[in-house]
Amino acid sequence: MASGALASLSIYLPAYYAYLLPMFLPVIVYNFYVMDSERIILGTTFVLFIIMLIITAKITSELLQESVSLTKERII
Repeated sequence: MASGALASLSIYLPAYYAYLLPMFLPVIVYNFYVMDSERIILGTTFVLFIIMLIITAKITSELLQESVSLTKERII
């Protein structure tokens, strides 16, 4: 769900963060709270996945904003 929302919500990054963090934060906290080695690895994987999603969202946001500004320049 988080990857699919990237295309539609990355134009406005605060909206994407507001969607992404409440979805993953409870799962990450739970996995680190259990303190089992498998759960810590799973929690770390979730953190790395969120970092990858945030980086991808920033790149997509910049590309979309550049595309909109170039379209506006072309119209004018």
